[in-house]
Amino acid sequence: MMNQIVRMRVTVLLIIVAVMWTNHTIWGNVRMESLQSNFEITRGVNISHWLSQSKDRGELRKSKFGKDEVAFLKKMGFDHLRLPVDEEQLFTSSGDIDTETMGLIHQAISWCREFQMRIIVDFHILRSHHFGNNERPLWTDPIEQDKFIHLWKLINRELEKYPESLLAYELLNEPVAPENGVWNELAKRLIKELREVASKRMLILGSNSYNSVNTIKDLQIPKGDRNIMLTFHCYEPYLLTHYRASWTDFAKLDMALTYPGDLINEKDFEKLSDEEKKIVAPYRRMYSKRTIAHEIEQALKVAKDNGVRLYCGEFGCLPFGNHASRYNWYRDLISIFQKKKVAYACWDYKSIFGFCNTDKTIKDGVLLAILQGKDIRDWEQKSLIEAEKCEMIGSSLSIIANPYASNGEVVKDFFGNCSLIFNVVTENAGEYLFKIRYTSGEDVGLNLQIGNSRQVIRCPNTGGWYDKFEETEIYINLPKGQSVLCITPGMNGGPILDKFELFKEVTD
Repeated sequence: MMNQIVRMRVTVLLIIVAVMWTNHTIWGNVRMESLQSNFEITRGVNISHWLSQSKDRGELRKSKFGKDEVAFLKKMGFDHLRLPVDEEQLFTSSGDIDTETMGLIHQAISWCREFQMRIIVDFHILRSHHFGNNERPLWTDPIEQDKFIHLWKLINRELEKYPESLLAYELLNEPVAPENGVWNELAKRLIKELREVASKRMLILGSNSYNSVNTIKDLQIPKGDRNIMLTFHCYEPYLLTHYRASWTDFAKLDMALTYPGDLINEKDFEKLSDEEKKIVAPYRRMYSKRTIAHEIEQALKVAKDNGVRLYCGEFGCLPFGNHASRYNWYRDLISIFQKKKVAYACWDYKSIFGFCNTDKTIKDGVLLAILQGKDIRDWEQKSLIEAEKCEMIGSSLSIIANPYASNGEVVKDFFGNCSLIFNVVTENAGEYLFKIRYTSGEDVGLNLQIGNSRQVIRCPNTGGWYDKFEETEIYINLPKGQSVLCITPGMNGGPILDKFELFKEVTD
């Protein structure tokens, strides 16, 4: 009898535990694996100006992004796409889905599935909310808020058939509400209603004020929902990343910027007009990997405290300023992301921020290597060759004094049928980083010949032919022993040359 009672008690206890487990899985803490999405991402790219911020339609729009590009991006080591989509492309003014646009979205998703990539559909711009406009009815008109939620339900109805491991939704790009609480309330409503029809879909949520890390601490995140991913954008220091951008107050600035270190040199600052000084004054400080990491730490803490993952959905630096500083900034960001396990997507792919031309050829191999995580390395200088010390062939070449050069002299008039030749000796065969310090008032180029191998080196306009020195760099493969390097001018001529440097990666 006693054994029967014990067995009955054990049975009842097991039933109670099973019921509690079931309830916990379905209704309780959604951190349970049975309710967790399998949407895993590491590094990606934004497919900008295709279904967003573009007036292209019809065949022209279709031709701007294709299956071959998804295959290429996969081959380059990217594992996901962030796809910005605007309301005015996806929905008619009467609120109906534009079938052609939705067809392109379905196509992009199918390409990602074929090449084992993930994709994020980012609701980028609404008719009631453009992050760049002063008037944003989304925050003041209840009808627009209801419409926003309704549009998302229509999107989900179209896309719900795709696996949670393949597709995620980004609720709104860069919300700019008058107060943080206004966005919190709308996001709360939207998430609640989406969860009724998409319980396991990964929802990507950014904070108010352009997805700033400074407001992420005020973001209200659903308790226990592990299918939420926090996102932030990183464009700081903005003066560096948007230097000479046509849509900013920096469009006509002409000054040197340095990263890492004091972004603005005091002597350069004093040369500016009073109006220009007001514009750049907020950036008169030191920026470094440490200062950027400190800012990102705010987002990391919020993500950790809420048990969710963190994603940098946009970051980028225009190529109009100091190229070495630009690459340093990218290297520091990728290094932080890798160390802290923050997924990221660069802005962008083929536009002015990107690493490819519009014809899909690579225009910036150094940037691509950094984004791939291949160039987060320590380098040791192996050779330093002053341009004026090279063997010079060609009657046009001349050596002149220049106080801004590393050794006080430069080689000028580098055009036509001329060349600079020098030798380097390497202890080991392998990949080396080759840097060229130059100044140029135009976009020019160089050709580098090593044996039977020839590479083209871009030398963008530095802003002058005398004191505006910058560096350009490429990767080269060298055999063990002595190699002869021959530099010739590009089709549009070459720059004024200061020096060449050869670096080898430091390995443990």
